[in-house]
Amino acid sequence: MIKNKKTTKRKKSRRTRSTKRNPVLLSFMCIIAAVAIIFPIYNIIAATGENRADIWLESFAACGFGFGANKAGSADAQSNKNTNDNDNDNGNGSGSGSGSGKSSGNSSGNGYANGAGDGNSGGSSSVGGSSDNSGSSGSGNDHSGSGGSGGSDRSSDHISDNSSGDSSDYSNGMNNGKSGQGEVNTQNGASSDPIRETAGAVYDPIRGEYTYPRSESSSGNAVDGYTDQERRRRDTVINSQWDSAIDASEDKGPIQITISAAGDCTLGFDESAQSPGNRFDAVYKQNNHDPAYFFSNVFDIFNEDDLTIVNLEGPFTESTKKADRTFNFRGDPSYVRILEEGSIEAVNLANNHSFDYGQQGYDDTVRTLQESGVKYFGYETILVMDINGVNVGIAGFYIGGVDWTSRRKMISDALDRLNAEADLKIISFHWGIEGSNVPTRFQTSLARFCIDKGADLVLGHHPHVLQGIENYNGKYAVYSLGNFSFGGNRNPPDKDTIIFQQTFEFDRKTKELTSVLEPNVIPVSVSSVKTHNDYRPTPLKGAEAEAVLARIEEYSSLIP
Repeated sequence: MIKNKKTTKRKKSRRTRSTKRNPVLLSFMCIIAAVAIIFPIYNIIAATGENRADIWLESFAACGFGFGANKAGSADAQSNKNTNDNDNDNGNGSGSGSGSGKSSGNSSGNGYANGAGDGNSGGSSSVGGSSDNSGSSGSGNDHSGSGGSGGSDRSSDHISDNSSGDSSDYSNGMNNGKSGQGEVNTQNGASSDPIRETAGAVYDPIRGEYTYPRSESSSGNAVDGYTDQERRRRDTVINSQWDSAIDASEDKGPIQITISAAGDCTLGFDESAQSPGNRFDAVYKQNNHDPAYFFSNVFDIFNEDDLTIVNLEGPFTESTKKADRTFNFRGDPSYVRILEEGSIEAVNLANNHSFDYGQQGYDDTVRTLQESGVKYFGYETILVMDINGVNVGIAGFYIGGVDWTSRRKMISDALDRLNAEADLKIISFHWGIEGSNVPTRFQTSLARFCIDKGADLVLGHHPHVLQGIENYNGKYAVYSLGNFSFGGNRNPPDKDTIIFQQTFEFDRKTKELTSVLEPNVIPVSVSSVKTHNDYRPTPLKGAEAEAVLARIEEYSSLIP
């Protein structure tokens, strides 16, 4: 080891002596050194007014001093354009003297989406597709290539801050984070960005991105390299443009509201008439008391509509005092979470099982629903709720086998109120004959009376089986939706049911109903298995779905 050290010193000393003996070589090296010193100093002076430390390092790197370290790969680099107090950069670039690998890492921080960009060589800049939109992501190539993902999400009121994405048409990015292609200027590598240009931005060929006139700020640099003041100015302009695009888009089309309706839901059991076996509470326990289990197979359908309505047939109560009747259903008050997790927004209480545990059971149910946020209607309670700026009103009645004429005044008064307070009027009836697939004449007479009086949709339940659907004067009456998640029967012989979906269109300014679209009838089985009832409604497919639709068509032809 000692010998090697001496050898090294001797060789280095010889190179020094040989240089001194060559004045031409010495002069040439002095010239190179002078250029290497003067050039970065010039750039530093030019950049000082803009406080651009990243240019200093690039200048030294261009002269071969090896300062072109990877910006995204060095946590200590002061020139890292993605650095702030709450941001961590994890880059994997090599810091060569040519300044390559500026943006080859992932950046995440302070609610910003991950971005990945291709690093540029020669000290030019790439945009890593970072996004101001919480929850979305973008990716972009360097400026010599095509634009990257420029998607956005309206729910965050932000748009993508990817200068290589398509910023000229924000309506294409609403709500879905669509990717865009930026038009690339092959002469200077800049992508067209009219929004930033409107905000007074200037394309910076050194950084490869749009910048704004510098202003004094004591806040330091934000995550994208701008000061807080500059970011506020930029976001004000961009959000203003975004809101204008949204308003212009909304002004062009009608408001659409989609209603989903399903039948009888008994989220409970009868302690006397049902053995524990596969009773509703037993199935709940078998599935780890997961409230999302029961409607998990139809959740996507319910979650994508604007309002889901079911008939809640049985109280949520801990009362043990039963009413004098054949079947007494009840569910624990905690079962209300099944409705919440199933994306069911409103339930009908006007039916023959709401008072299975007397007034106490009914009052407990109302209180439980109020505490949960799930809306309810029925009897004297009329529900009016704002959906997308449209007032939707729902009234529910338990008719049973009583002739509807005895209830005519009550129903007429409810419709008068709905006509005065609601833009969309829905009537829900618990009526008909159990087990019958054909509605009675009083059902059809009552449904048509309601439509003539102003109802836009009539829903029916109680027979526990399907009945037909009628189009009356452009409005629909669904005479029986059948069972759905029905804890009252552990193995019903007829497991066919449906989800009825109806979309309504309203004038955006007047809120007047302008169109009733064709209904969407979704065939469903009340159980996900055929051998028994697991109380988990499941959409049908193929031949089984076609068979249910054929039944609906047949029953509709039999409506009196």
